[in-house]
Parts: sequence; C-alpha cells; structure tokens
Amino acid sequence: MSRPARRSHPRPRFAWAALCALFVSRAAAHELDYQELLLYWDAGRSQLRGQILVEPTRLSADPAQPGARAAELLDRLTRELKLEIDGALCSPRFELRELWVPAGATLGDSVLVTCSRAARPLRLRVYAGPWLHGLRVSVQHVSPDAGGEVITSGSSVLGGSWSGVYTFADPRAGIRAPQPPAASELLSEYLALGIRHIAHGGWDHLAFVAALVLGSARLGLLVWELTAFTAAHSLTLALGAFGWVVLPRGPIELCIALSVVVMALCNLSERRRGPRAAQLLVFAFGLLHGQGFAGSLLDEGLPLDELLGAVAAFNVGVEVGQLAWALALFGGLRALPGAAQRNAVRLGSLALLGVGLYWSWQRAGLPLAG
Repeated sequence: MSRPARRSHPRPRFAWAALCALFVSRAAAHELDYQELLLYWDAGRSQLRGQILVEPTRLSADPAQPGARAAELLDRLTRELKLEIDGALCSPRFELRELWVPAGATLGDSVLVTCSRAARPLRLRVYAGPWLHGLRVSVQHVSPDAGGEVITSGSSVLGGSWSGVYTFADPRAGIRAPQPPAASELLSEYLALGIRHIAHGGWDHLAFVAALVLGSARLGLLVWELTAFTAAHSLTLALGAFGWVVLPRGPIELCIALSVVVMALCNLSERRRGPRAAQLLVFAFGLLHGQGFAGSLLDEGLPLDELLGAVAAFNVGVEVGQLAWALALFGGLRALPGAAQRNAVRLGSLALLGVGLYWSWQRAGLPLAG
C-alpha cells in the first residue's frame, strides 16, 4: 500500500499545550515525580505522535553530564517502551526535546515519540518495562462531530506489563482492559513460565543450586539450605514483581554471579560450613536471586487483574524446576563411590568457580584478554 501524500497540516496544539502546562506546574515545584506518555494520531504526518515525560531520578548518569544522561535516557526508552498497533509492534522513534539541568539540578526530561503508519490505526496498546513502573498513558482524540472536543483517555501501566486496548474508532470507551483468560489458564501459563525460566535461561540460578548440592554432605543440610534459598528469593521476587523494591538489574546480575563464586569457594575450603552459617549465607544470596527472578518476570509482563496468582504460580514453577535439578544432582552424586564422589565435588566446584568468575567479569563490563 502506498503512503498518502504528506499534507501540510498545522500541528495539533492541544497535546503540546497540555504538556507545557504539566511542565510549568512541575517546574514551579522544582521536581518531576512521575512518568507520563501522551499520544495522539497525526493524520497529516501519518504518524502516532506524542511525548513522554520521564522522572530524572531513575537515571544513574551524573546530572552534571547531560550528554551521558541523554544517551542513557534514549537507550532506556528504546528497551522499555513498546507500542503495539493493530496487533503488530511498531518500533517508536525517540528524539530528545528537553533535558533540563539548570544550575546542576535536573528538573525533567521530555522526549518526542513517533511511530509512522501508512493508514490510521484501529487499536493501540502500550508496554511499560520495569524501569517505567507506574507509567501514566494518555491518548487524545479531537472529535470532529463535537466541534473539536478533545477526548482524553488515560490509564496507568504496571512495570513489565501491557496497557489495556485503546480503540481509535471509539475514543469515549477509553483504554479498556482486554478480556482476561480463565484463572486456571493464566496460572498454568505462569507456572510453565517459571519452569521454563529455570530450564532454559536460568543458568546462574542452576549453577548456584549445583554449588549447594556439591557442598551438602547429607540430604538434611541440602533441604535446609534449599528452604532458606526458597524463602529468601520468594520474598524479593514478590517485592520486585509488585514494584515495591526494584533494584538496578546490572548490579543484581553481577552479585548473582559472585554468589556462585562464593559458594564454590566454600565447597573447596577444607573447613566444612556449619548448618546455621550456611543457611544465613544462602538466605542472603537468595534475596539477590529473587530480584533476578523478578526482573525476568517483569520482562515477560504481568496481568493486572491476576497479579498475585501470576507471581505465586511463577514462583512455584521456579521451585519445581530447581528442586528437580537439585534432586537429580544429589541422587547422581550419592550414587558414586566415596573417592569418585569427593573428586566430583572438587572438580564440579572448580568448574563452577571458573564459570562464576567468567560471569562476574563479563557482567562487570570488564574487557576480556586478547
């Protein structure tokens, strides 16, 4: 389908007027404590256009370095904000409009968002990544049948999830939540997602559990350590998934890799770790792993209407996966004769130490030799 010829239409001013009012009100208070995305369909440009206002405190770059802050902001938005138009992803284009750094005190960031389309869209959904938790999405429509009345529809989006569906042909209906799946179907989906996360991508978590198995002289100790690990990561998984405690992904992933290193070193030590000290150490590391699980779950998206059930089902899936892995390793290890078992523990721990050091080096962003 050929694109319609671009016509010279005046830019809709209602959106920019609203944005200016928002910025002025916040600038007067010298703060910006929210994220908001305002969108509208520009028929003259055949584009879905808008602007996103981003809370500056969520950036790690130095406010005194506007160039670094701008680069981080645009990179974050590219990864965290997705637009789905008529069932297909439309990769938005981001253009920095304002980066406010008066006297070293950042007030706010404003970025133009555009998605080109050959024809007027029918339906729209917005995805907000974990970094944009609580994003306020507004879609504006000028009604030609009501003397140019501006109809604004708004909805908040949980981090790691999609908004409801906005229908351009029926703007007064607002942003409506899609028909939710049956509760049993949704729980089965997130249970399977938790198992898949462990089986197909959670190598660092599997390595940590392997280190626990190799360092457990008896089944009772392994059960207590796995219980401590489960309790800890279940806690931080829930805190992260609900958006109450969401820590930066980079440092968390680095600490998870270092936890494998520490447990491998404990296994290689001549002193066997005591049950109480082991459980405290494993519990502490479990808190870090739970944040990693939460990040993966938020990346997949969460249903607002069945949030608790989805988080619980995902956690159960993770437990099923790691328990099956731990029991298989423990059974195989205990089937070996004494000398072979000791060699397997030492060689396995050395392998985990090497892998953990490699992951740590890689996640710290350090260059590899050669």
